[in-house]
Amino acid sequence: MRRPQTKGKVERNIGYLIRNFWEEVKAQGLSISDLNQAVLRWIDAIQDKRIGGFDQSRAERFTHEKGYLLPLPAVDLDVRLIVPCIVNRESMITWGTNRYSVTPEFISTSVELRVDRRTMQAEIVHEGRSLKRFTLEPAGRRKRIVFQEDKAAIMNRWRHDWARIHRTVRQTNRTQVPDVIIRHPSEYDELADREGGMQ
Repeated sequence: MRRPQTKGKVERNIGYLIRNFWEEVKAQGLSISDLNQAVLRWIDAIQDKRIGGFDQSRAERFTHEKGYLLPLPAVDLDVRLIVPCIVNRESMITWGTNRYSVTPEFISTSVELRVDRRTMQAEIVHEGRSLKRFTLEPAGRRKRIVFQEDKAAIMNRWRHDWARIHRTVRQTNRTQVPDVIIRHPSEYDELADREGGMQ
């Protein structure tokens, strides 16, 4: 439930962090690892300071509230970017101008591409079932990636579709082209003489 009346109280903590920690370290150009170490040292330094309104230190307050905290979930929270994709007739999906193969049984089907933008690891998922995991190519390369496990199935699908199209074309041509009898030109002369003689 949203509580706008506590919004200021929550945001004050961000201001406290900026004024009391960030101002001291922002010019140092620290890496993430160094920044994590610096913030842990800062937390240790402020643990014994009294919190206004509680007359307790942060360590004492945490000990009191610890019993109310829920355990962390066993599985990490999935924060990947979820992109809906349609598998095209070439059995591919597109991300960042690059195309990636999917097994042909999913042609014209909607799937999800789940992207971890930090590691560029991706997963293709259909109705909760993982189809494949792979590393994304850098965006803008216009690459066509056909995974080894999809090659045979895509080739078989292509052969099947090619045969079906050509069978249809042959049947269409057969029904549209009338049978023609090839005759020698003398037969036409005889026919013309006969027609002339009948008048």
